[in-house]
Amino acid sequence: MPAKQRRDREAIEDWTLRKMCCVAYPCLFLAVLFFYCPQGTMGQNLQEQDGVCNAEGCYSIHLQRKTFRESWRSCREKGGNLATVKQPEEAALIHELLSAGERRGPRPKLRLWIGLQRQPRQCSATRPLRGFTWITGDQDTEYTNWQRVDLPGACLAPRCVVITYNTMDKSSSDQNNFKWLDGSCMLAVDGFLCRYTYQSMCLALQSEGRGPALYTTPFNLLSTLLTHVPFGSVATLPCPDGAKGDQSVLCMIHGWSREAPLCSYASTDWCEKDNGGCEHYCTNTGSDYHCECSEDFKLGEDGQSCQPLDPCHSADCEFDCEPSPGGYRCKCPEGFLLSQDGKNCLDIDECSQNPCPQICINAPGTFECRCNEGYQLSEFGECLDVDECKEDSCEQSCENSPGSYTCLCHDGFSPVMEDLARCEDTDECQIPGTCEQICENYIGGFECHCHTGYELQQDQYSCLPTEEETEHYTTVEPAAPTTLPWDTPSYMTDVVTEASLLEWLTDPPHVEWLPTDLVWFPDIPQENYFTSQEPDGAERTSSSPIQDWLMDATTSNIPADTHSEVEPDQWLDDSRISAAINELAQGEGGNYGIPLTASSLPPKGMGYSDRELSTSQKSGGNLLKMMYDKPSRWSYTFQSYTCLSRVRSQLQAPSAKLQQAENPVQFYERSVYSDRYVFASNLFESGDLNETEWAIYQDWHGWLLSQFETEIELDAMIYLRTDPEKCMLRLKHRGREEEKDIPLEYLEKLHYKHECWLYNRTTKLDFEYLKDLPILVLDVSEDFKNDRIKQQELIDKVKGQLAVKEKAI
Repeated sequence: MPAKQRRDREAIEDWTLRKMCCVAYPCLFLAVLFFYCPQGTMGQNLQEQDGVCNAEGCYSIHLQRKTFRESWRSCREKGGNLATVKQPEEAALIHELLSAGERRGPRPKLRLWIGLQRQPRQCSATRPLRGFTWITGDQDTEYTNWQRVDLPGACLAPRCVVITYNTMDKSSSDQNNFKWLDGSCMLAVDGFLCRYTYQSMCLALQSEGRGPALYTTPFNLLSTLLTHVPFGSVATLPCPDGAKGDQSVLCMIHGWSREAPLCSYASTDWCEKDNGGCEHYCTNTGSDYHCECSEDFKLGEDGQSCQPLDPCHSADCEFDCEPSPGGYRCKCPEGFLLSQDGKNCLDIDECSQNPCPQICINAPGTFECRCNEGYQLSEFGECLDVDECKEDSCEQSCENSPGSYTCLCHDGFSPVMEDLARCEDTDECQIPGTCEQICENYIGGFECHCHTGYELQQDQYSCLPTEEETEHYTTVEPAAPTTLPWDTPSYMTDVVTEASLLEWLTDPPHVEWLPTDLVWFPDIPQENYFTSQEPDGAERTSSSPIQDWLMDATTSNIPADTHSEVEPDQWLDDSRISAAINELAQGEGGNYGIPLTASSLPPKGMGYSDRELSTSQKSGGNLLKMMYDKPSRWSYTFQSYTCLSRVRSQLQAPSAKLQQAENPVQFYERSVYSDRYVFASNLFESGDLNETEWAIYQDWHGWLLSQFETEIELDAMIYLRTDPEKCMLRLKHRGREEEKDIPLEYLEKLHYKHECWLYNRTTKLDFEYLKDLPILVLDVSEDFKNDRIKQQELIDKVKGQLAVKEKAI
């Protein structure tokens, strides 16, 4: 052989030189093997119990704490890969490996990485591997041994699989041992399993008198127990005394480099025939031979062919490398980006692309989605509201809301200041004016009593002398609805001063100042205002059924000789407000009212003059019908007038008696803000208001409200929430002639406007204080005309909102 080629041979990689260590003389072989094997490699040799082989390949166990990626790289460096367990036979071989010898770890139960991993959002409950993929890139398998069902939240992050082995269990059964368990790929576990496949396997050598052969495999396993020996392994067979020294042979494609017996010497020219099968050079060493390659080539895995030197062999890449014209190119795994130095990899911040609905946590090579407090991540990556009310978070009543919840108390109870989840009895008798004479408190309520000689009246508040009752008063329940003077179209209320005579104008909001001496109201600071909004098909007209109800309800028990000195508001109680809620939600008023709205109506005997009516009111037609018939002509006129009517209503002063109440509360049916952000805005988007009209409307609306901001500013809103289909049914039940042709599409647009403003709170508002205004959402989709429990529940929620507002102030 030329001298240059011999020098080239000395430069071939360490693992290639080990394959060329088979020489004729055992002493020379051992010397060469020792010379070319680095000390680090020798120190990493595996013991007999650390490896096992069959005709298909070999497995090895490594008890070193590493992450999944670190384990995979360790296996690759040894010429293998993380173990795959696709068939029961492979599982049995791994069980044999783990059960061999004594395994000692930091704890009795070991966790070892195998080559099974899953990328985020790749879950599949119907497939045996559940969406996991073998490290070889396929999902085929005939064997699984999962320890538990797939966790719902585990699909959002990369997951890798370990096989568990209990060193105390010697049963070799996979029913309670050798289970598969998935977990975070970033955690270091007790060790890992590698698998090696080769082009061929040699059968173990037979002993020739001094014991079995010692096999040194390419993955550094030293064993005398192998039944199948991988290609490229060296076998050292001890010979009997008097014979030649120990003999070494190499496992090659066609079998061992020499045929048995090995302990008897017979000189053979191995290179004589077909160059020994070598592609370039064949070197005959007497008892053996080996192949060599020319410059810039290396010996192939079969020990005979020659391949170009791999430029990636000495590449300084952080992760992967691939040959390229003129050299090599470094590669990065998914989730990383190659840095400017062309070697290292930089993590990609996936969170910058907003892949998560709420919170995104970036991690090397991946990311994790999380949810805000009060939400839970679903298996589909959505943040769903947690219903805390199902966890018995409140002592009495609980109202769930997106991301949170509110504890409410039953009638007669109020929240404990130190712990709002608990309720304590409200001593109504401490509230001035609860009873006219004697008040007796009990848990959850109270009773009024009278002094001797007096009798408690039907309102459960007033006391009248017993001897004068028959003489001066008569109380009867009408057999039919009472017709009062102000039930006729010619009569106007003292609050609705603009619209009751005009069918063409929707109702200004009904107003009632309710003093806190009513049983069910806790004390509220003065000048608190609440408004209620509901997505309806049209704004209410003055013929509101709820107005009719209030007139009847507030006068039915008034003594016959009582006149203007008695205000009707003192007869408003829970039962009447409950009835109001019922009629509003069940169709008497459609789905267009507010549960706690009352009109301040004049009692019998009070007259009214029309001198306050404007000229347009006296001569007006049905503007609502005109707007529906020709919206592009009358929308601006109609919307301007309704807004002005609402401003007038909210600016109108209450009666003198109500102004003297200790803590009055005022409710409105809608407000000047719904006029702009729902109805007028919808008309503009529908094309019924042109850009000029819309700009003028917004200009005078903003200016007008800024002039009266302190007089009409609200403290909270109540949203009666239902779907457009239910609104359509209640609208048809109301039966207004001008509303009979309203399409469902129109109601859906109004519903969307209300949802954006009051439920999702995404509407852009021009009034700063509205942005943080409390909103109580009441679900009135279900009819509850005869459901007193539901009625009381709605009342409790309103009262709870009032209590919360009072404490905030």
